[in-house]
This record gives sequence, structure tokens and C-alpha cells, in this order.
Amino acid sequence: MLPKFLLLAGALQAALATAHVEKADGKGVLVDLNSPGYSHKHLMPIKPQDKMNMTDPGHQHKSGHHHRPQNKMNMTDPGHEHKSGHHHKPNHSHKHHHGNGMKGKLHGGPEKFNQTGNQAPGKPSKGYHSLEARQVGGNAILANRCYYDVWVWSVEEGYSSQAIYVPARTIYSEPKRAPANGGVVLKVSRTDQLVGGQQTQFEYATSNNVIYYDISFVDCAVGESAANCPGWDNGLNIGSPEPACQVVNCPSNNYCPTQAYFVDTPLQKLNIAEPVFGCGTAGTGMDIYFHTCSDTPQLTKRELSKKSVAGRIPVE
Repeated sequence: MLPKFLLLAGALQAALATAHVEKADGKGVLVDLNSPGYSHKHLMPIKPQDKMNMTDPGHQHKSGHHHRPQNKMNMTDPGHEHKSGHHHKPNHSHKHHHGNGMKGKLHGGPEKFNQTGNQAPGKPSKGYHSLEARQVGGNAILANRCYYDVWVWSVEEGYSSQAIYVPARTIYSEPKRAPANGGVVLKVSRTDQLVGGQQTQFEYATSNNVIYYDISFVDCAVGESAANCPGWDNGLNIGSPEPACQVVNCPSNNYCPTQAYFVDTPLQKLNIAEPVFGCGTAGTGMDIYFHTCSDTPQLTKRELSKKSVAGRIPVE
């Protein structure tokens, strides 16, 4: 069982590649994956002093949970339909949040929508600050070690990237950011559409120069199974080359409620601590790797040479 600590939460940011990640444009880079091993030292998590809030307004939710360490911050997923959402509160006092149909009222002002009624991908809301202005150093790296392709949406309050294609055995990288009024979620799907009940969520947040992160199956888990969650069939992992960062590891086809959210309020429903991890006093400038199918073998040099094509850079 994980050491108890008050959870942070939800500054999830959304850097993005404007079209396809095969084209490196400074916003995102697609490279072939030979996922590095990490040497980690587990630290006792720091209890954040700032109150933060991860929300997903405007969608169909079955339940919700909040992460609040004192600055109110929101984690949202504009423009998509979900079976559930979650928010974490460090004091373990939770309340359920239900969507309101996404009628253009997110925190931060009116939103722009496309013809389907969803927020138009790539369109910032009124008052939205530039992505570059909110970088905190280091990269958020989705390492798709699966033998199947995935798509990722980089989401924050008032903004969602378009679907970013991440082929099998490659990685997508974007600069980490700390939205002034929100958090960053990397939503992973096996198709180019976000379908309720079929997405894995990697989430991270920063507060007081501390970074926190977690894995959420709340949108896709059914009981003790996360079979509908991309990557779970071969394990999921969060790690960093920074030794101070805690490792999150959910083995293949494993019920791992101490490592990932299977329910919105694990303290109340499972009598276990919130599965939120971080890098302690090491700052926020490190790279963070979010692995899908983390139990698959690393790429061989032969695989890398075959995938060394224009727009993709092999990683040794």
C-alpha cells in the first residue's frame, strides 16, 4: 500500500503538434522508442499547500474526483464525451461532479465550438495564455511501446489539441507546462476518436515548484478490469531519468489500485491512499515518461534502423 499523502492534482497542460506528430515543429516531436530504464529513489511525497482542483466540466460523467492542494486549478477535457471524470482532494473529502452539456461555460470565459457542439480542437478560449509562456522545463513524453498505434489528446482547461497520431513503438514529446488556471491530461485512445469508456489518462500537475502525476482508469475500468484502457494489456508506467521522481508501475493485466485510479475516490471506496506520485523537491524541469505497454521489450537496433525514416529520430 502506498504511503499516505495528500494529493495534488491537476494542472494538466496541453502543448501540441499542430497537425501530425511526424512533422517536428518545435511543439511536439515524434521519435522511435527504445524506452530508457530508470533508476529511482522513492521519496515521501510532499503535501502541497496550494489548493488545486481537477475538473472536467461539460461532459457526461458517471462520477468524479478532485485533487486539491490551495490555488484552485482545473483539469478539463473540452469537447469530448466521457463515461466518468475525477477530481482529487488532498484532504480526501470528495464530491461527485456531473457534466453540464458543455454549453460554452468553462472556467476562464466563453469557448469556441465546432459544428458538433464540441470545442474546436486547437482553438484556445478567451483569455487563453500562450502555451510557450507557461512552460516549466522538461518534456512530457508519451512512450508508446505497444505493438499497436494510439492517438493522444493533450488537454487543459479551455483547450484541447487535435488527435495526435503515435504509431506503435514510437514516442510523442511535448514541453511540460503549468496552465495558470488548469492542469494537463494526456488522453490515450486506440482510435482517432475519444469514445467514452475507452481511454487511458495520464495526468500531471505542478504546484510550488513540485510536480505530481498519476494514471487514471476511471473512464475505462470495469470493476477490477481495465481491459478497455489502452496499454493496460501490457502494463503502464510513469518514470523519469531524475532519480528523485517516484516510479508508477501497473503490470500487465493487473488490478493495481495503489498505482492507478480504478475508482474516483479510492480512500472512501477501497480504503487505500490516493495513487498520486511526484518528484519531491527536485523541481519541475525533468522529463517525465508516460509509458503504454511498458512490459514489452525495448526496441532492438534492427527495429530502430527499420523505423529510421524522415521525421522520426531513433532513440538508443
